[in-house]
Amino acid sequence: MEYIDLTRFLLAFFCGYFICLSGTLTQLISNNPLASPSTLGMDGFAVLFVIISQLIITFVGVETDLIGLSMRFFLLFFVLLIIFPSKKTREVWDILEIRNIIILGITFNLFVGAVFTILQFLFLAYNFEFPTGLWFGSLKIYTDSAIYIFALLFVFVKFFLFTQSQKLQFLNLGRSFATSMGVDIVKTQKGALLLSLFLTGFVINFFGVFSFLGLILPHILRRLKWFRIDMRKEIMYAPYLAGALIALLDWACYYFTVNGAELPVGMVSGILGSFLLIGLSIKSGFRRA
Repeated sequence: MEYIDLTRFLLAFFCGYFICLSGTLTQLISNNPLASPSTLGMDGFAVLFVIISQLIITFVGVETDLIGLSMRFFLLFFVLLIIFPSKKTREVWDILEIRNIIILGITFNLFVGAVFTILQFLFLAYNFEFPTGLWFGSLKIYTDSAIYIFALLFVFVKFFLFTQSQKLQFLNLGRSFATSMGVDIVKTQKGALLLSLFLTGFVINFFGVFSFLGLILPHILRRLKWFRIDMRKEIMYAPYLAGALIALLDWACYYFTVNGAELPVGMVSGILGSFLLIGLSIKSGFRRA
């Protein structure tokens, strides 16, 4: 019997970890349970860079791999966000309410999805190669070198959480309280959202979109009292459990195929997670009643 590769198992764990943490950070910073990398438009940005890279490879004739080119564009965009003047960042954050950001994010994702669908049709019609599986997160294709990149990012993330988790916990207790504790609110918010964006784009560039898992996983894990009563514990430890869940689900997708075809773990986890989230929401509604 052929066993799943340890490298793939670890990559699935890292993907689950990064996606869950990204969703938790967006919900914490925005103080909105509907916030996630998907609803804030982060998925759309990452997919857009992949689409642009595929167009360049196809029509300009640049001889490079799709992941490498799209990551270059994404990193350039990310660096520009980092060096964006702090004063402007504060002005934009003060003007835009999180509700408006979510509406803009969902709209942008729908726009990118429409563009993706049109281009997919045109590329297939003219027999050009196109990343059709981008919308369904899957670890079916990976490289051994990817594990070193993901592990390095994991170390950086742990360092960030070690230095920022206390500030994030203060922020979760209220802006006034965080300010009284000496927390630079805008700087903390910007750092957390940039990390969320980077983790989302990183995973998507390598393995595609894990639709709305960033929204679903934090809500599911927050049902555990140990995470629910302490935001710092949720940030520090809940992503480990999410990573293990995605790794086990990817293991199941690898072994239990449909007529020899492997189901994308992102599609399966999204469906199962959605049903579970609906059930938890209904149960919570009955309790309040």
